Parts: sequence; structure tokens; C-alpha cells
Amino acid sequence: MLRSETVPQRVPPGGLVVVRDGETVEETPILSPLAWQIEHRAEVEITVAGATPAVRNTLLDALLVDVGATIAALVRSAVVGPVNIGTGIAPALREVALEAARALGADPALLPFGAMPLRDGDSAVLMSEVTRLRDEVGFTPGITWQEGVARFAIG
Repeated sequence: MLRSETVPQRVPPGGLVVVRDGETVEETPILSPLAWQIEHRAEVEITVAGATPAVRNTLLDALLVDVGATIAALVRSAVVGPVNIGTGIAPALREVALEAARALGADPALLPFGAMPLRDGDSAVLMSEVTRLRDEVGFTPGITWQEGVARFAIG
């Protein structure tokens, strides 16, 4: 998940969620005792990649369910301030590719790991720091990354 960033050229496996902070739309004072009702709009952009529309739709549905559940958990909580949304797990791309091969029934020997060097800007792993999400909000993702790969392969 990225915050107020542009969508990268390549979409990572499992998709990408970008939250654009937006701006405060309206601030309304509520008296006795004085409090403020603040309406703030933020845009959530979800990007997925897949070989067919069915694969993309399956992956998008899974991301929408998890994003919605996460936002609902945050709204119900008393947590204040920024909270990263993610799994907190950083499988290596090799692990994701091997899991996808298994899910598709493909021979993992067909994956030529190391055939190309990493390019500038490529990351071996990406992981969100989810301590506040897990410990303060009490939220964990509804599916594992392995289940996400399997759903992607089935789609």
C-alpha cells in the first residue's frame, strides 16, 4: 500500500493499493461540549494485473474485501494517526513464483531464477510495517499471500 504516490510502471504480484489523502471537505462545530465533526474525503486506487479479465476480477474482489475490512476495523477502533495497511509479510519474489507454479500445476524447473540481474530500483522484497494495525486495531488480513496466489491462479 502506498500513500499519495503515483502508480509504478509495474504492478507487484497481488496488486497495489494507493490512498490519496484528499482534503478536508467540511468542519462543523458541535457544541456542549465543544467538539468538531470533520468530513474528510480520500481516494483509494486499487490496481491489479492478470492475464485475463477473470483473473483480474478475482484478484480485485479479494483486495476490495480486505481493504474494506481493514477500513471498517480502523473506523471501529480508537487508533489515531497513520496506520500502514498490509500483511506484514515479505515473501521473496522467488517464493511467490514457486507458489504460483505449484498453484498452476506447472513445473518449477521452468523458472530460470537468476537469469537476469536485478535492475536499478528493483526490490527483492516489499513489506508494510503493520505493528499498529495488528496490535492497536487488532486486524489481520483475511487471507494469506499463498491463498491470494492460489486464487489468482484459479481465476
